[in-house]
Amino acid sequence: MEVLYKDIDGELLTEQQIKELDAYCIECYLNGILEKEELILSGRVASVKIYNNSNQPHPTILASYGPSFGLAIVDIEMISNYKLLTYFDYNRTNTLESKWIELYDLAGNRIGKGKSDANDNIDFSTLEKYYWDFDRNRYEPVFLCSYDANTGQLESFYFTDEATDHVNQTDFTLYNNPSDIQEIMDNYGVSQTLMDYYLSPDIRPNFNPPFSA
Repeated sequence: MEVLYKDIDGELLTEQQIKELDAYCIECYLNGILEKEELILSGRVASVKIYNNSNQPHPTILASYGPSFGLAIVDIEMISNYKLLTYFDYNRTNTLESKWIELYDLAGNRIGKGKSDANDNIDFSTLEKYYWDFDRNRYEPVFLCSYDANTGQLESFYFTDEATDHVNQTDFTLYNNPSDIQEIMDNYGVSQTLMDYYLSPDIRPNFNPPFSA
Protein backbone atom coordinates (compact mmCIF):
# COMPACT_ATOMS: atom_id res chain seq x y z
CA MET A 1 0.00 0.00 0.00
CA GLU A 2 1.44 3.36 -1.07
CA VAL A 3 0.60 6.32 1.18
CA LEU A 4 0.73 9.98 0.09
CA TYR A 5 0.29 13.04 2.26
CA LYS A 6 -1.22 16.20 0.82
CA ASP A 7 -2.33 19.58 2.07
CA ILE A 8 -5.89 20.82 1.60
CA ASP A 9 -4.97 22.21 -1.82
CA GLY A 10 -3.62 18.83 -3.00
CA GLU A 11 0.09 19.65 -2.77
CA LEU A 12 2.36 16.78 -1.75
CA LEU A 13 3.77 16.80 1.79
CA THR A 14 6.41 14.83 3.66
CA GLU A 15 5.75 12.99 6.92
CA GLN A 16 7.78 15.68 8.66
CA GLN A 17 5.70 18.49 7.17
CA ILE A 18 2.35 17.07 8.27
CA LYS A 19 3.46 17.27 11.91
CA GLU A 20 3.29 21.04 11.60
CA LEU A 21 -0.23 21.15 10.12
CA ASP A 22 -3.65 21.07 11.74
CA ALA A 23 -5.30 19.88 8.52
CA TYR A 24 -4.06 17.54 5.81
CA CYS A 25 -5.12 14.52 3.74
CA ILE A 26 -3.84 10.96 3.55
CA GLU A 27 -4.27 9.05 0.28
CA CYS A 28 -3.81 5.27 0.13
CA TYR A 29 -3.11 3.50 -3.17
CA LEU A 30 -3.07 -0.20 -4.01
CA ASN A 31 -1.27 -1.10 -7.24
CA GLY A 32 -1.52 2.53 -8.31
CA ILE A 33 -5.30 2.74 -7.75
CA LEU A 34 -6.71 5.12 -5.14
CA GLU A 35 -8.43 3.13 -2.40
CA LYS A 36 -8.98 5.54 0.47
CA GLU A 37 -8.69 9.20 1.47
CA GLU A 38 -8.66 10.46 5.05
CA LEU A 39 -9.07 14.06 6.17
CA ILE A 40 -7.09 14.75 9.34
CA LEU A 41 -8.05 17.71 11.52
CA SER A 42 -6.15 18.52 14.71
CA GLY A 43 -4.59 15.07 14.74
CA ARG A 44 -7.87 13.15 14.39
CA VAL A 45 -9.63 11.50 11.46
CA ALA A 46 -12.48 13.85 10.55
CA SER A 47 -13.81 11.98 7.51
CA VAL A 48 -13.00 9.01 5.32
CA LYS A 49 -13.65 8.47 1.62
CA ILE A 50 -13.59 4.87 0.36
CA TYR A 51 -13.25 4.18 -3.37
CA ASN A 52 -15.31 1.06 -3.94
CA ASN A 53 -13.13 -0.42 -6.68
CA SER A 54 -14.16 -3.98 -5.83
CA ASN A 55 -17.92 -3.20 -5.74
CA GLN A 56 -18.45 -4.30 -2.16
CA PRO A 57 -21.91 -3.91 -0.60
CA HIS A 58 -22.09 -0.67 1.32
CA PRO A 59 -23.19 -2.32 4.61
CA THR A 60 -19.99 -4.39 4.52
CA ILE A 61 -17.84 -1.27 4.17
CA LEU A 62 -19.78 0.64 6.80
CA ALA A 63 -19.51 -2.24 9.29
CA SER A 64 -15.74 -2.26 8.98
CA TYR A 65 -15.47 1.41 10.01
CA GLY A 66 -18.27 1.84 12.51
CA PRO A 67 -20.18 5.05 13.30
CA SER A 68 -17.24 7.06 14.68
CA PHE A 69 -17.04 9.60 11.83
CA GLY A 70 -18.63 10.59 8.55
CA LEU A 71 -17.91 8.20 5.69
CA ALA A 72 -18.23 8.62 1.94
CA ILE A 73 -18.31 5.57 -0.31
CA VAL A 74 -17.49 6.20 -3.95
CA ASP A 75 -18.96 3.79 -6.51
CA ILE A 76 -17.13 3.77 -9.83
CA GLU A 77 -18.65 2.90 -13.19
CA MET A 78 -16.96 2.99 -16.58
CA ILE A 79 -19.25 4.04 -19.44
CA SER A 80 -17.19 3.53 -22.57
CA ASN A 81 -14.63 6.37 -22.48
CA TYR A 82 -16.11 8.04 -19.40
CA LYS A 83 -15.92 7.41 -15.66
CA LEU A 84 -19.02 7.96 -13.53
CA LEU A 85 -18.36 8.51 -9.82
CA THR A 86 -21.20 8.41 -7.29
CA TYR A 87 -20.33 9.65 -3.80
CA PHE A 88 -22.61 8.28 -1.07
CA ASP A 89 -22.31 10.44 2.05
CA TYR A 90 -23.12 8.64 5.29
CA ASN A 91 -23.34 10.37 8.65
CA ARG A 92 -22.01 9.14 12.01
CA THR A 93 -24.96 6.77 12.41
CA ASN A 94 -24.31 5.24 8.96
CA THR A 95 -27.44 6.86 7.53
CA LEU A 96 -27.24 7.93 3.90
CA GLU A 97 -27.69 11.70 3.73
CA SER A 98 -26.86 12.69 0.18
CA LYS A 99 -25.17 11.73 -3.08
CA TRP A 100 -22.81 13.50 -5.44
CA ILE A 101 -22.53 12.35 -9.04
CA GLU A 102 -19.61 13.32 -11.26
CA LEU A 103 -18.73 12.34 -14.83
CA TYR A 104 -15.12 12.47 -16.10
CA ASP A 105 -13.46 11.75 -19.39
CA LEU A 106 -10.36 9.54 -19.51
CA ALA A 107 -8.10 12.60 -19.38
CA GLY A 108 -9.57 13.41 -15.95
CA ASN A 109 -11.64 16.37 -17.09
CA ARG A 110 -14.94 16.75 -15.29
CA ILE A 111 -17.87 16.69 -17.73
CA GLY A 112 -20.71 17.07 -15.25
CA LYS A 113 -21.54 17.16 -11.55
CA GLY A 114 -24.60 17.41 -9.32
CA LYS A 115 -25.97 16.55 -5.88
CA SER A 116 -29.10 14.64 -4.88
CA ASP A 117 -30.68 13.58 -1.61
CA ALA A 118 -30.93 9.98 -0.44
CA ASN A 119 -34.08 9.54 -2.57
CA ASP A 120 -32.35 10.69 -5.79
CA ASN A 121 -34.08 14.08 -5.87
CA ILE A 122 -31.58 16.29 -7.69
CA ASP A 123 -30.58 19.65 -6.25
CA PHE A 124 -30.56 21.54 -9.54
CA SER A 125 -28.69 24.46 -7.95
CA THR A 126 -25.60 22.21 -7.79
CA LEU A 127 -25.84 21.03 -11.40
CA GLU A 128 -23.04 21.98 -13.80
CA LYS A 129 -21.73 20.55 -17.07
CA TYR A 130 -18.60 21.37 -19.06
CA TYR A 131 -17.35 21.18 -22.63
CA TRP A 132 -13.63 20.63 -23.31
CA ASP A 133 -11.65 21.15 -26.50
CA PHE A 134 -7.89 20.76 -26.08
CA ASP A 135 -7.25 22.42 -29.42
CA ARG A 136 -8.65 25.62 -27.91
CA ASN A 137 -7.62 25.36 -24.27
CA ARG A 138 -5.98 22.48 -22.37
CA TYR A 139 -6.45 24.00 -18.93
CA GLU A 140 -10.08 25.02 -18.65
CA PRO A 141 -13.36 24.09 -20.34
CA VAL A 142 -14.54 26.01 -23.36
CA PHE A 143 -17.95 26.53 -21.78
CA LEU A 144 -19.86 25.84 -18.60
CA CYS A 145 -23.59 25.01 -18.58
CA SER A 146 -25.79 26.41 -15.83
CA TYR A 147 -29.31 25.27 -14.99
CA ASP A 148 -32.46 26.66 -13.41
CA ALA A 149 -32.32 25.87 -9.68
CA ASN A 150 -36.02 24.96 -9.56
CA THR A 151 -36.66 23.07 -12.81
CA GLY A 152 -33.27 21.82 -13.96
CA GLN A 153 -33.76 23.41 -17.38
CA LEU A 154 -30.58 24.53 -19.11
CA GLU A 155 -30.32 28.32 -18.92
CA SER A 156 -26.99 29.37 -20.38
CA PHE A 157 -23.57 28.47 -21.76
CA TYR A 158 -20.81 30.55 -20.20
CA PHE A 159 -17.70 30.60 -22.40
CA THR A 160 -14.34 30.86 -20.66
CA ASP A 161 -12.19 30.25 -23.72
CA GLU A 162 -10.60 32.96 -25.86
CA ALA A 163 -13.23 32.54 -28.54
CA THR A 164 -11.94 34.57 -31.46
CA ASP A 165 -14.84 33.43 -33.61
CA HIS A 166 -17.24 35.36 -31.37
CA VAL A 167 -16.30 39.04 -31.91
CA ASN A 168 -12.91 38.49 -30.24
CA GLN A 169 -14.34 38.28 -26.73
CA THR A 170 -12.45 36.32 -24.08
CA ASP A 171 -15.61 35.42 -22.19
CA PHE A 172 -19.30 35.67 -23.02
CA THR A 173 -22.63 33.94 -22.49
CA LEU A 174 -24.99 32.23 -24.93
CA TYR A 175 -28.47 31.01 -24.01
CA ASN A 176 -30.87 28.13 -24.42
CA ASN A 177 -32.55 29.29 -27.60
CA PRO A 178 -32.45 27.83 -31.13
CA SER A 179 -30.11 30.44 -32.65
CA ASP A 180 -27.52 30.28 -29.86
CA ILE A 181 -27.61 26.48 -29.77
CA GLN A 182 -27.07 26.35 -33.53
CA GLU A 183 -24.16 28.79 -33.23
CA ILE A 184 -22.48 26.56 -30.67
CA MET A 185 -22.95 23.46 -32.78
CA ASP A 186 -21.65 25.19 -35.92
CA ASN A 187 -18.65 26.97 -34.38
CA TYR A 188 -17.48 24.51 -31.73
CA GLY A 189 -18.03 21.10 -33.28
CA VAL A 190 -20.70 20.05 -30.77
CA SER A 191 -22.79 17.18 -32.14
CA GLN A 192 -26.56 16.93 -31.69
CA THR A 193 -26.06 13.96 -29.37
CA LEU A 194 -23.69 15.93 -27.16
CA MET A 195 -25.94 18.98 -27.21
CA ASP A 196 -28.83 16.78 -26.07
CA TYR A 197 -26.67 15.75 -23.11
CA TYR A 198 -26.08 19.38 -22.14
CA LEU A 199 -29.77 20.19 -22.50
CA SER A 200 -30.68 17.37 -20.09
CA PRO A 201 -30.26 17.68 -16.29
CA ASP A 202 -29.04 14.07 -16.07
CA ILE A 203 -25.35 13.60 -15.25
CA ARG A 204 -25.32 10.00 -16.50
CA PRO A 205 -25.27 9.71 -20.30
CA ASN A 206 -28.57 8.08 -21.22
CA PHE A 207 -27.67 6.78 -24.64
CA ASN A 208 -25.55 4.02 -26.17
CA PRO A 209 -22.94 4.32 -27.46
CA PRO A 210 -21.84 7.20 -25.18
CA PHE A 211 -21.52 10.62 -26.66
CA SER A 212 -18.66 12.08 -28.58
CA ALA A 213 -18.03 15.56 -29.90
